[in-house]
Amino acid sequence: MERQTITVEDMNCTGCEQTVTKALTNIEGVRRADADHETDEVEVVVSDDTDEETLATAIYDAGFDLPA
Repeated sequence: MERQTITVEDMNCTGCEQTVTKALTNIEGVRRADADHETDEVEVVVSDDTDEETLATAIYDAGFDLPA
């Protein structure tokens, strides 16, 4: 298991947190996701074979951006 912190832009409320959390926890290999709109970060715990591109795609598909 690996813990990662991902910065997510445009999270403005708890509804945004829930959307990002749900998008990430629907990915096989994501054990936990905890989004915080106040810090613009998501803490995720993933299996070692879950790649960052998959996580980023889920965040983009949920309507949010990652910093350039």
